[in-house]
Amino acid sequence: MENKRFSKILAVAQNVLNECIRHKILNILFVFALALIGGALLIEELSPGAQGRTLVNVGYANMELFGFLTLMLSLFIITFEEIEMRNIWLTLTKPVSRSSFFTGKFLGITFVTLLTMAVMFLLVMGLSLLSRVSLNLNYLVIVYAMSLGLLVTIAFTLAFITIATNLPTGLMFASLLFLIGHLTEHLKGIIAKPETTVPAKLALTLVYYAVPNFSLFNLKDKAYMQEGGFDPLYLLLITFYALVFSFIFLYIGIKAFEKKEL
Repeated sequence: MENKRFSKILAVAQNVLNECIRHKILNILFVFALALIGGALLIEELSPGAQGRTLVNVGYANMELFGFLTLMLSLFIITFEEIEMRNIWLTLTKPVSRSSFFTGKFLGITFVTLLTMAVMFLLVMGLSLLSRVSLNLNYLVIVYAMSLGLLVTIAFTLAFITIATNLPTGLMFASLLFLIGHLTEHLKGIIAKPETTVPAKLALTLVYYAVPNFSLFNLKDKAYMQEGGFDPLYLLLITFYALVFSFIFLYIGIKAFEKKEL
């Protein structure tokens, strides 16, 4: 029984991947390549003494941005076709349970995002080698941590677009949470200030612990300060952190999808 359910989940995931390829969503990689090459040429002109380090930093920043855009565009197109064009009924009547469909959709978008990240990483590393940047295993670990953050983003975006009354609203709230998640580390300073009122401190503390802290996945700023490899315990911690948050949002999304009228 479990094998059949898992095969249905994989079938949904494969269908999502095929649809994303059919809609040429992965063409965003060509835009990334052009942006990366153009940025490399500009960096070489503006900072000839530190072009290697700047090139990698700019490349990673673009990877996170384009990875986020890829998953948002993928979710928009897939969800639009499911709801607005009623394609979802073709899948749910096979039959595929709503939980299996939701999980398969999550896996499919994850495959698309990881594929995009892998290709972009190869482009960044290739350009870095051409620029004679000294590379090490840390650069792969940075992408791993970045991918964990995108995994959480996929989970809560799916939950938001399921709960929301319409697709744009769900994507807007997901984008807002993604932005707040990158700023949560700054909340510590605000909470610690004496002039911050007690109600404000309580509200900010709640936000700090309730919203995913994406600064935990930001290892790119530490690459040049790191002696040797990153602490394996820290990598295990952020992996567990990402899995817990992803599971919570997936559970919320599945429960909302099971009760949603289509």
